Amino acid sequence: MKKFISALLAAAMAAALSCVFVSAKETNIALHKPWSGIEVPTNEGANAYTGDFTDGVYAAEGDAFSYKEPWFTFYCNDQNDSSWTNLTDRVGRVDIELGDAGTGITKVRMQVAPEIGGAEYIKVYADDKEIGTMTYKGTDIQWIELALDGPIDAETISVEIKITDMFFMVSEIEVIAETADDSSAPEDSSTPPTADAGTAAAVIAGLAALFVSAVLIKKKA
Repeated sequence: MKKFISALLAAAMAAALSCVFVSAKETNIALHKPWSGIEVPTNEGANAYTGDFTDGVYAAEGDAFSYKEPWFTFYCNDQNDSSWTNLTDRVGRVDIELGDAGTGITKVRMQVAPEIGGAEYIKVYADDKEIGTMTYKGTDIQWIELALDGPIDAETISVEIKITDMFFMVSEIEVIAETADDSSAPEDSSTPPTADAGTAAAVIAGLAALFVSAVLIKKKA
C-alpha cells in the first residue's frame, strides 16, 4: 500500500510540474504590428530599401546581402545637403505598437547587415524608458538581441540607432514574449494561458488530496 501511494504521489507531482513548466513558448508578439518613427528615404537609390520591420520577412541564414527588400536603411549622405537623410543628427528610431499584446516580454531581436555600414549604438526602449542596448560582431548578416533579466510589460517597444556610415541595414525587429503553448493559436496570439493554469491547479489540488489520504492510511495502519 505504501509503495502504491508513493507511486501515485510521484505521478501526480510529475503531471503538475509538466503543466507548470511546459505550458509556455516564445512568441514574436511584434509580428504584423504597426510601427512608426522613421520613413523610407526619398532620395534615389536609398528609396529602394523599403523593408517592413514587422512583416516576418528577413534574410535566410547564410544569405549574402541583397539590395532592396527585405532591408530598410537608416540613411545619411553627408556628401550632399542635409535633406539626403531620414535621420536626425544621424539618429533614427522605430516605435513598434504592441498594445495589449505587450505582456511577458523577455527579449528584443533584430536582423542587421553591418557589412553595408555600422552603428555607434543601438538602444532599446520600453514605453520610452531605456532598457538596454544591442551589439553586433563582425560584418556578416546576423541576428542580435537584448535578453532581459525578467519579463516586462510594454505597449510600445522602440529601437534607436545612431549610424556611423552612410547606411545601416535592418530587415526585421522581433519582440519575444512568453505565451501559452497552444498549437492552435496564431503565431502572434496574446491569449493568456488560463487553460494551462486551470489544469495545473486541478492537478495540484489532486496532489494535496492524495497526500492527505496517505497520511490517514498511515495513521490507521
